[in-house]
Amino acid sequence: SMNQKTDQSPEAGLPKMSKQEDELAQSLEQLKKEVDEMQKLAQEAKLDQQPEVKKFAEAVKKSDAGQNMQKMSQAMSQQQKPQSQSEGKQALAKLMQMVGEMQSQQNAMKQQSDSQMQQAMRRALEDANYLSKSQEDLMNEAAAMDPRSVVMHDMAKSQQDLAAACNGLKSTVAEMAKKSPFVAAELTSLLNEATSQMEGSTGAFDQKNGFSGMNGQRDAMVSLNKAATRLMESLDQQKNCNKGGSCDKNMSQLESLCNKQN
Repeated sequence: SMNQKTDQSPEAGLPKMSKQEDELAQSLEQLKKEVDEMQKLAQEAKLDQQPEVKKFAEAVKKSDAGQNMQKMSQAMSQQQKPQSQSEGKQALAKLMQMVGEMQSQQNAMKQQSDSQMQQAMRRALEDANYLSKSQEDLMNEAAAMDPRSVVMHDMAKSQQDLAAACNGLKSTVAEMAKKSPFVAAELTSLLNEATSQMEGSTGAFDQKNGFSGMNGQRDAMVSLNKAATRLMESLDQQKNCNKGGSCDKNMSQLESLCNKQN
């Protein structure tokens, strides 16, 4: 915009635009400070060693477009239009190169993040299937017992351990939901149901109520199977997103920086 104004302005009108160019140079310095803050956040999140993060920051820090902006401002003050135009063009070229590098590294970080999310979803899906199979095995074991047997206490302990494992999966899914828009609230609800049903089953076995305990086990297995189905759907959606769809749940700070520079 400043370059266009310079081209359209007579030499006598350049000095009054000098202040705007100074403000633009100050904005670039402010951006460099924002990148310093971003690096501190990356360090806290243990992401500062990622090459993409380093290159993203370096793209801003190494840019000397500010020098061209300062020279442009000085030339404007002295009504030197050709010099102002030359410095403005150099500043623009350097800024465009900087933004291009920022966006390139941002995309690389995004692809890496999406890949990690897919892996997390696969692990959660494996855990859900394992829990469902374990619940089925436990239910079959309970079916072979005398409903009033003292061994029911052992069954209660096994069921309690399975409920604890289901709670662990629930925590994992809750963390995934913060990072991906494809982990629906329904998934958390299903795992809540499964955990509650397992806990109910544990109480029933403690009371030597084998029939009620088995009903709870059966309900928990159904909830887990539904959760596994939802996880498969979430994984498919994440894969499609990584192939070019939109999958940002919230605009990241890095994207915000690029938009400000644009």
